[in-house]
Amino acid sequence: GSNLLLHYIDSGINSPNTKIWVRVPSIPANDSVTIFIFYGNPLAPQTSNINTFDGQHSATDSVVVASINSIVSNSQRGFRFTVNQKMLVGALGKREPTGTARIITIFDFNSQAKLAQDTVPIGVVGQYNYKILNPNGKKLSIHTG
Repeated sequence: GSNLLLHYIDSGINSPNTKIWVRVPSIPANDSVTIFIFYGNPLAPQTSNINTFDGQHSATDSVVVASINSIVSNSQRGFRFTVNQKMLVGALGKREPTGTARIITIFDFNSQAKLAQDTVPIGVVGQYNYKILNPNGKKLSIHTG
């Protein structure tokens, strides 16, 4: 492979516990994709980027009223999904229309049990802002029963 994939080196660099997140553009249904990792070249440029999964390619949803070009206030939006493999949530994010902190809640759709809730701090108005969950502490692991 000659295409450099966007990635983020999470922790444990140069150790047996190194964690690397790679953004794979697509994986065909019922198929697999092979990626190659090259290492050991001290002259290679450092290309790890924590923003690999932010922005338009993350799972986001928002409400914008086109007639007034503004966000609907006090609205709750989200998405529903079913995991079929263990999933680790590394960041929570939300579009920030007014310059105030926003609360993100993840809950079980069937039982309505709250799995996690956190505040995304004030960031750039009019953009998606994210709170990276502490890589050495708080993480949210979601998996099927």
